[in-house]
Amino acid sequence: MPEFLFKPLDAVVSHDGIVILGLTLEGKRLAVLDKNYLPYVLVRNTSLADFLELCKKEKLNFAHEQKEQDFSKIFFKPIDFLKVISICKRSDLEVYNLDIALRRRYFIDGPSKHLYIHKVRGPTWPQSNFKVDFAVIAEELVCLDQQSQPKILAFDIETASSKIFPNSKKDPIISIALYSENLKLVLTWKRFSKAPEHVLFCDSEAELISKFQEIVNKTNPDLLIGYGSDNFDFRYLLARAKQYGFELGLNWVEQRKKQRKEVDFIGLQYADISHFVKFILDLDVDRYGLDYVANALLGKKKLANLSPEKINEIWSVGLENELGFLMDYNLTDAQLTYEIAQKILPLLLELCKLVKLSIRNVLYSTYGSLVEWYIIANASIPIPQKPKSFLLAKRANKTFQGGFVVEPKPGLYGNIYYFDFRSLYPSIIVSHNISPEVLNCSCCAAKKANKIDDNTWFCSEKEGFLPSLVKELIDRRKRVKEILSGVPKGSPSYIELDARQHALKYIAAAIFGYLGFFRSRFYCFDCARSITFLGRKYIDMAIGEAKKYGFEILYGDTDGFFAQGELDPYAFLKIINSVLPSPMELELKAKYSSGLFFGKKGKEGGAKKRYVLLKENNELVIRGLEAIRSDWSPLAKNAQKEVLKKILIDRNIQGAKEYVQNLIQKIKERKVSLDDLAITVRLTKKLSSYAAKSPHVVAAELARAQKRPLYVGSAIKYIVVKSDDKLKVKLFEDASINDYDINYYIKNQLIRAVYKIFELFNINLDTLVGQKTLGDYG
Repeated sequence: MPEFLFKPLDAVVSHDGIVILGLTLEGKRLAVLDKNYLPYVLVRNTSLADFLELCKKEKLNFAHEQKEQDFSKIFFKPIDFLKVISICKRSDLEVYNLDIALRRRYFIDGPSKHLYIHKVRGPTWPQSNFKVDFAVIAEELVCLDQQSQPKILAFDIETASSKIFPNSKKDPIISIALYSENLKLVLTWKRFSKAPEHVLFCDSEAELISKFQEIVNKTNPDLLIGYGSDNFDFRYLLARAKQYGFELGLNWVEQRKKQRKEVDFIGLQYADISHFVKFILDLDVDRYGLDYVANALLGKKKLANLSPEKINEIWSVGLENELGFLMDYNLTDAQLTYEIAQKILPLLLELCKLVKLSIRNVLYSTYGSLVEWYIIANASIPIPQKPKSFLLAKRANKTFQGGFVVEPKPGLYGNIYYFDFRSLYPSIIVSHNISPEVLNCSCCAAKKANKIDDNTWFCSEKEGFLPSLVKELIDRRKRVKEILSGVPKGSPSYIELDARQHALKYIAAAIFGYLGFFRSRFYCFDCARSITFLGRKYIDMAIGEAKKYGFEILYGDTDGFFAQGELDPYAFLKIINSVLPSPMELELKAKYSSGLFFGKKGKEGGAKKRYVLLKENNELVIRGLEAIRSDWSPLAKNAQKEVLKKILIDRNIQGAKEYVQNLIQKIKERKVSLDDLAITVRLTKKLSSYAAKSPHVVAAELARAQKRPLYVGSAIKYIVVKSDDKLKVKLFEDASINDYDINYYIKNQLIRAVYKIFELFNINLDTLVGQKTLGDYG
């Protein structure tokens, strides 16, 4: 009887059970039919008779029934379970554990786990629908206590187009780079001498696409990845294949009735890692392009920043040294994508283990979905259905007061401490037992413990499921950090443990937001409102104690505050932590040599989250200013950073002023680079959905008029040009150095970026550009 060791990648529902699709340890495809798995729904015993009658009416047979105290578990075959979902959605019955996709749920309450090696034993399965090397019916299926490292294959494409946006209907793919631990390859269809050894020539673009498909299917990676590939590389591949009359044969099934998504496959695990980078990682970057992210995570850059016009020129002219460089350029992009994936892999694996999802699913997750799946995987309570549309509309209109804010004090300060509550909201959930099912319990109505107001309290007798889960996350993270302190930094064990403590932190910190999210299965307005109420109470208490101790408070927001003074911060922490409820704790997060806090336009007081701090190693921390915004020109961003450096690092205010005056003169004389004036903004929705005609929308309309394909996420690069009336723009590639509007770039870019800094030192615009007031540029 065949026996295999394998790692599962995917699962699908078949008529006979659940089919696990995976790879053997030798890299061969395997399909395992599990006939024993039976998903179940939970039905309140008071509704059980009605539910069974509904099943009888729909001619649905359940496998067996298991009664518990308040609920009954009704088990069905997987194929029948899909029908149960359909009929229950049309009824008003209170049914739980219902609308959880079986291909995900199987890895939660079934015998298999992602990332672990499994042993399967059973007879050969004579099937014809799955494109696999082996297929068995599981008689014995065991998840071994042995993890497997995923085999990752990264890819990147280059296209030839004379315009900034290539058109998939006519512009060809000229090369495809593939990069993994054992593969470094670039496919291209223009032959040239002295090609790098990693170049493989094809006879046509069609053969190039087919060869890509062949290599992916032959190497059988655990994960195929791209960077920004959902919106470009993969869609372009699919479109170009369609132009030649075939589809990419990457699915493990022979026939498929309906594609879930255009870039979603059965068996093959493909993902665009830029989603995870944008929505989960906390990176201090201007933009999330490959070059920016690679520099932030790896300290590496792209081989060059080639414009589409330059790539097209290299391809069209066909000089062998330039074509060789283009192939290296393509391969470097794939290599950076691979190395970014390897860098984030430890965190990915830890999140996968926590929420029991595949790597692909985690890569496309938000914080809210990670929390939801963590609860589904670990909670001992019934899982409610996703909220229906009428509930969403009702929830979306409800709001509550947010976090505590102390207005900043504008000015320059030295010797600054930043105090921060360690996991404030998770700690509040635990210490006050905040959870939906213990809200306003009858047993604690007259008690003062965990009381928020006359109409809101939480049980002090029975622990809620959320506090239980959050406490476990906090305790586990604390234990991991204790172990980390004794592990050599940079070692494999340190990297794994550090990723684990970050994963635990991310899930715990996101639970508050999930409670208040209107699409949440566990939405609880009073829970979320109570958490922010208690958060304000404790931050106000901590700030009050800091003032008593002698600190001057510069700014406070939600769960932390900046304080200034020549005092012992650790002695203060000892005092405040002695009166906080467990597991709440205030800690010293950072110390800064100096810092600037900014005021609001036209008002006294400070602007929230607008400050610049100087670390003791002379590194600047910039928040809320144009230097970290994506909708300003490089000229404005670089000028602001340079001014801040001259003031905070060099302590040279006069030098900063002279720098700005010299830059103004260069703008007037057109002695600046057009690249420094280019403004790049990405479309966040369809072009037709924009109501206001902002500059980047006007630029996008110009691109559309030139027949350039636009999609959500398209980068629009433009220059503001001279005009007698309304703001006028040109696409970057259509503009010249003599086009730009001098007045706009001085007043609306440079001056807007720096004048608030000079205002702190009573230097007005008159000394810089001869303007009478500052307000014109706020």
